[in-house]
Amino acid sequence: MRIHGSILFKVKSPMLAMLVSAVCLSACYDKDADAVGPAAADVEITAAARKSAVAAPANTPPVSGPTVFPAAATPTTAVTLSAGEMRWSDPATWGGTLPPAGTEIVIPVGRTIVLDTQTSSLGPVRVEGTLRFAGASVALTAASINVTGALLIGSASQPFGGLATITLTGAPRTPNDGVSRGLVVNGGRLEIYSVSPLPVWSKLNESAEAGATSLTLRDAVNWRSGDNIVVAPTDWYKRAGETERLQLAEPAAGSRLRTTAPLAAFRWGRLQYVTNSGMSLTPDATFVPPATSFPTVLDERAAVADLTRNVVIQSIDDDAWRDTGFGAHVMIMGLRSTVVVDGVEFRRVGQAGTMARYPFHWHMLSYDVAGNYLGDPVGHVVRNSSIWNSSQRCLVIHATNGVRVENNVCYDIKGHAFFLEDAVERRNVLVGNIALKIRAPKPEQRLLKHEAEGEGEGGPSGFWLTNPDNTVSNNLAGDSAGNGFWLAFPRHALGLSSRVAMMPNHMPLKEFRDNTAHSSAAAGFLLRGVPDDNLGTIIMDMYIPTSDGGESVDTNMIRFNLHGSVAFKNMDGAYRNRVSHPDYTEWVTADNYGTQFVGSTLDTHGGGMLTRTLMVGTSLNNRSSYPQQYPFEELNAVASYHSSMAFQNNAFVNFPMVDGKPSGAFRTNDYYIRGVERLTARNTGNRLINSDAGYRSLPPNMDPNGRPTQHSTLAGALWDANGYWGPAGNYHVYDVPFLTSGATCVWAKPAGKNGKSCSGEYYGLRSYQTDFDPSPYNFFAPIDVTRVDENGATIGTWTVADGATSDMLGNMRHFAARSGGRYILRFPGKPLPRMFVTEITNAFRVTDSFLFAVSFDGAVNIRAQLKSGPGEADPAQPAFVRYFSAASSLAEVSASAGDRYWQDRANNLVWLRIVGGLSYPNLAGLDAASDEPLLRPMVLKITAQ
Repeated sequence: MRIHGSILFKVKSPMLAMLVSAVCLSACYDKDADAVGPAAADVEITAAARKSAVAAPANTPPVSGPTVFPAAATPTTAVTLSAGEMRWSDPATWGGTLPPAGTEIVIPVGRTIVLDTQTSSLGPVRVEGTLRFAGASVALTAASINVTGALLIGSASQPFGGLATITLTGAPRTPNDGVSRGLVVNGGRLEIYSVSPLPVWSKLNESAEAGATSLTLRDAVNWRSGDNIVVAPTDWYKRAGETERLQLAEPAAGSRLRTTAPLAAFRWGRLQYVTNSGMSLTPDATFVPPATSFPTVLDERAAVADLTRNVVIQSIDDDAWRDTGFGAHVMIMGLRSTVVVDGVEFRRVGQAGTMARYPFHWHMLSYDVAGNYLGDPVGHVVRNSSIWNSSQRCLVIHATNGVRVENNVCYDIKGHAFFLEDAVERRNVLVGNIALKIRAPKPEQRLLKHEAEGEGEGGPSGFWLTNPDNTVSNNLAGDSAGNGFWLAFPRHALGLSSRVAMMPNHMPLKEFRDNTAHSSAAAGFLLRGVPDDNLGTIIMDMYIPTSDGGESVDTNMIRFNLHGSVAFKNMDGAYRNRVSHPDYTEWVTADNYGTQFVGSTLDTHGGGMLTRTLMVGTSLNNRSSYPQQYPFEELNAVASYHSSMAFQNNAFVNFPMVDGKPSGAFRTNDYYIRGVERLTARNTGNRLINSDAGYRSLPPNMDPNGRPTQHSTLAGALWDANGYWGPAGNYHVYDVPFLTSGATCVWAKPAGKNGKSCSGEYYGLRSYQTDFDPSPYNFFAPIDVTRVDENGATIGTWTVADGATSDMLGNMRHFAARSGGRYILRFPGKPLPRMFVTEITNAFRVTDSFLFAVSFDGAVNIRAQLKSGPGEADPAQPAFVRYFSAASSLAEVSASAGDRYWQDRANNLVWLRIVGGLSYPNLAGLDAASDEPLLRPMVLKITAQ
């Protein structure tokens, strides 16, 4: 150890420095990781201080975008010393000689050094006192930096206006110690206030052709010559290029930019407006939306972001970076730490394949590994910064609550970009951020399975959010190899926080609104598929928020709202879910492949709701042909998951029916749990513009292109209460005599291609139970239903093969009966039943009736009853139950009031006349739009005496 005339610094041998660093810091780290990325060009910063904010034009349309921060007080490049401060450039500070290359620097407690020069390439730097940057052009090059004191660049009142670069150079070590190439704040103070570009990101306001070097933005900006900018794609993932990085040839002229190189691909840059006849580039004053507070503007304009800042934290551009993705990383540790990072550029960052080596990372400030809550850090913020060319993620919040992440740009990231790590992260705010070009790590550097591209519904996503108790608003994710936003709320805490008693899948959602996802290889927004372990294994769990965050879902279940999101040009739809009771309000979706909204929700307590939403099948941004990634699927707006979702006061634009394909506004191939679907009545107030209601998907036994191993069925009749397919109040049925005989029918829209619209009532029979197949939820026996006329001649048949050999939904077997019809149900290849139960829906009116026979062992006598509502029959409540007595013939049953049965022992059949009119329990206390009032199920039960 050599001491240069003072106690301000120490010089140690490199070996001793390495040992000291390893002992002091390695125990403070965990492990967590992503991937390696290609080396970026070492672009020098040429921007001078940005003097003031540039306000957006007054006529800027009210669309989602970044928050614009006003400029701080006057920036400075002057070097002024306060009492007790000493210049780095003054040899006297160091005892007469400036620290040479390789020197380990320690700034002790109580001392302040002002960095006013460019250092040599130093060894580790420890800041126990204060290190303050000042000057027009300064640089600190070091193997690593450890801050337990204060590292200060600028201030809130005087942001740094010069050029400052921190370059980290430490060599890779095995095992990775977290020290090399790290800037670690451990209980210390990191404050960086720079003069940021304003706004940090904007959007095009005119479309730009391939080859363009001139761009027009939505906002006036103060971006400077030499700044690196990125322009997002406005097409499907990799369909017409990806996010492009360009350089400005001159300072921005208001909202006009000129670049040194041309765009490689076309970028859309116009707003679109819904009209009475479709989409237009000009508003239509005559268009009356389906409801007030309705979005009438589609914004697919390309996002444009400025990457350049005058404060840079980076890795050296050496072989370790280029070959293995060993970049710089910043790690914040200890609840006593204070962090404000405002206007910093992070590049060549992240250490591929190693846990916890992220570009910027809060590490376990709020919880320890024993699961104890430590507190929320106060005032922590990262804003107006850019993180690009990262070999592992972008910005990570790990077991830390209450930090603010605002107006940041992530670009060219391996693995998830914005990342909540252990699912315990709460009360954080992510607002106004943008993530572009998110790609998968190399397989050997991937630490989470779901960060692989094409890994089911997963893949590296712009935002990976594992806890719902956060504010996420006005963010944009584009050009992701996975999803734009992946809301993955697991059953339990993960990783080092696994002992924290928390159930994220039951916690209330705080706020998720006005976010945009586009050009993703998977879905724009995904709220299903959750991590089950620390390897990234994904399971299909359901998000069921409760009022107290506990698992008592029966009594404490609550609704939640996702508001104002925008999704366009995504390859797996706008949104996929698996949730309990969602409300989706004022979304805008367009040009997404497949079905815009699809998934599963609980159908209790009113189910889910999508309302006041604009959905566009094909917009004016349509230069590329529609991708045929999945030839069996065409374009749908919504799928209701057998009516567990209601669609009200929405506008569907440009969703034509494609003959023989799932297409149109409403997808119908998920109506498979009931023979008759009446909950479609919930879908009120929707406007169809250049759209068909939807192709009537065929059940497998009727579909010539159906899979021979798919033994299930779809609803025979859909109640068209709102008149989307035909006259309001009719039923949309397949064009087969089994369903249309005896009915007054017209062609369903479009005529001749989509079944029939028939008046009158249909009744559904489902949830069978027999003594050989007793579970109503897993009844797999084949069924054969014959509709006959009064002479016994066959009118039509409805068959569903053995569900035990089906490759999908084998327990879905039911049929629709027509008012006044005669039906015989048999179970081919099965023993004659001695017990039979079925649920009958929609036959509650006194005018409802049909004749029904079921296969039954003629060697035994029977008893039969029909009961309305749930539960067992109660003799003390005769209004809810009807008992059948024996008749001597079918004619006697047919003429009865619905209280007689006849055993056709010769043919092993039991005949009954099903008639409505039973009272329904607690009908007045039920929500009129819920399942029971619309279906009013009755249970028919036949047993041996």
